Amino acid sequence: MNTIKIPSDFHEITPQWLNLAFQNTGQDSLVIALTVVPLSQHGGFSSQLARLTLQYNSPEVSILDGLPSSVPDSRPTSVIVKLPAANPNVRQLMTTMGVYEREVRFYEEIAGQTALRTPTRYYSQFDQTSGDYILLIEDLGTPQSQEVGCTLPEAQQILKHLAKFHAQWWENPKLDTLDWLPNFNQGPDLEPLYRRSWDEFIIRFADSLPDWFLNIGVDFGDRLNAIRDHFAQSPRTIVHGDFRLDNVFLASQKPQADSQISTGLEPTIIDWQTTTLGRGIFDLAYLIAGNLQSYERDEIKTLLQTYHAALVQQGVSNYSLQYCIEEHALATLFLMARTVITGGQLDLSNEYMKRRFQIVLNRWISLLHQMDLKPLIEKF
Repeated sequence: MNTIKIPSDFHEITPQWLNLAFQNTGQDSLVIALTVVPLSQHGGFSSQLARLTLQYNSPEVSILDGLPSSVPDSRPTSVIVKLPAANPNVRQLMTTMGVYEREVRFYEEIAGQTALRTPTRYYSQFDQTSGDYILLIEDLGTPQSQEVGCTLPEAQQILKHLAKFHAQWWENPKLDTLDWLPNFNQGPDLEPLYRRSWDEFIIRFADSLPDWFLNIGVDFGDRLNAIRDHFAQSPRTIVHGDFRLDNVFLASQKPQADSQISTGLEPTIIDWQTTTLGRGIFDLAYLIAGNLQSYERDEIKTLLQTYHAALVQQGVSNYSLQYCIEEHALATLFLMARTVITGGQLDLSNEYMKRRFQIVLNRWISLLHQMDLKPLIEKF
């Protein structure tokens, strides 16, 4: 693949630039115009995100004979583009943490061979020297809403596919060749950051925090790194790391060739910047903790059974349902780290982020309240 200059912002993405990028995929037709719509609400802390609407100069041309194709036009009418964060401090942090390179390499080296559907990649590039990167991927429309949450059947379908993905990479020898994927416990020491964030967190969200939560939160701070180390140990797989509904698109699966019946909803997962190697149960806990419409005990148990049964069906052994349940409780507790650090530093002037964080916080605390947490903490 030929490399081209990486745009520094959306204004540098022109029809000419796109044509050079698309040439790498064998597409002959020319883009003659485009419209850029920044997706500020959907763009995260770490990247800029925009939708490009494309206009071409002619019907799709067959590469074989140079004539207009008789099949429906397969060229994308729109694509999603990701660039580094506009804030230079954030950009430097993300580059140092390797998140840009990680996402590009995931799409280039892993996405096409996973059991979990990911967006089609049209072009990607990362510059080791400058930290510049760009990712052009399939436009899937509007993702699920973490605010709204998902139903039990929707969560079951998502977890069945997640389990297939985890099982595919479960203790897979290929994991050792992915030297650009960090272990779950790699990165800065989180305990000092947690302690610095704790006081501000409890001031900001005091009305939502019961006494039992405050006691657990203090004890957790001294054991954070030990619990993180636990999730970096075997059995390892590929962990998405940000497995929430805002990164999930649900669509009806296409029927098999010999059937007209759809086999249910199939998730497509985006945002692979925080991918690591570790215990897959973290993804399960992350989805359940802040993304459900209901937190009845029986429903949580059903979801754990669904995930575990799918793992077993895919050949995972020596991983009992009871152990899965215990690990889920510990992973749910470990979310304390991300919740406190994020909540203590959240920009409260951003009403959208503030509202969403409060909704997720309330759901997670209601789930924690169902668990016997003290024995979990005392193990570490």
